[in-house]
Amino acid sequence: MNFGTGAAVKFRYRPMAALWIVFGVLVLLAGAGLLIWSRYQSLPMIANQLDHAWPWMMVWRLTVYVLVIGGWPRWVAGLGRRYDWTAAFSQQLLQLRWRLAGWLVVLELLLAWNLVGHFLRTLSG
Repeated sequence: MNFGTGAAVKFRYRPMAALWIVFGVLVLLAGAGLLIWSRYQSLPMIANQLDHAWPWMMVWRLTVYVLVIGGWPRWVAGLGRRYDWTAAFSQQLLQLRWRLAGWLVVLELLLAWNLVGHFLRTLSG
């Protein structure tokens, strides 16, 4: 684009910025959806429906985990070719695969399975 100054302005595509924008839009849409849902149904009814949908959400999460962990070598190789990463950097990212898997398991136990809540409930009697 030329804005009359004689200097061409190039727009550089930044994939991480685009990813954060998409993530933010998805969070806003999910929040708006929950607000609209809560206007038409009571909160206990919503909680009951989410309890019934829990197995399907678990299947969805596990599918995402399998795609991320199982496809990690392909993701790293593809992104490495696209962005000209060094072999050492690609190897370092490949070694982070199981660390990421471990953290996903920790998050699954703490958040989805409410491990901390069950532990505190057991302690309190």
